[in-house]
Amino acid sequence: SEAELIVNMERWRWLPGDLGPDYILVNIPEYRLRAYRGGSLRDEARVIVGKPESRTPLFSGLMEYAVVNPSWYVPPSILKTMAPKLAGYGGKTWGGYEVVRRGGHVSLRQPPGERNALGFIKFMFPNQHAVYLHDTPNRSLFSAAKRDFSHGCVRVDLSLI
Repeated sequence: SEAELIVNMERWRWLPGDLGPDYILVNIPEYRLRAYRGGSLRDEARVIVGKPESRTPLFSGLMEYAVVNPSWYVPPSILKTMAPKLAGYGGKTWGGYEVVRRGGHVSLRQPPGERNALGFIKFMFPNQHAVYLHDTPNRSLFSAAKRDFSHGCVRVDLSLI
């Protein structure tokens, strides 16, 4: 629609003027990632982005490194939906997660493995949103036409890269 076009043009305006010769661009409405090297398109991949209630934010950042076989620490925004089930729980593991207690706070850590929510690789770049590019164990979701299933992170279909 015309309104969506205007909104997306405004989003484009907020990108840095020069991304440099090497960059990754995620087109959220298109559910697509493009990797550029030396100013030329090198790779493309399907992506899963944030669902309507937890949209993927618009931002740019410098990718610093990748973590292979990452652990996943459940973010506070997701953890609070699990809190009622964890209240008063004293065990060390819960549903495949390690229960981590520090300073009166409880968090959950999912160890590396084929069921890990981050898959086998996570690409790290600083941002205020705690949003990253990462793999996923739920690869069947990439076949959907509309791929807004995440809590904000960008899940990348690495099978094509």
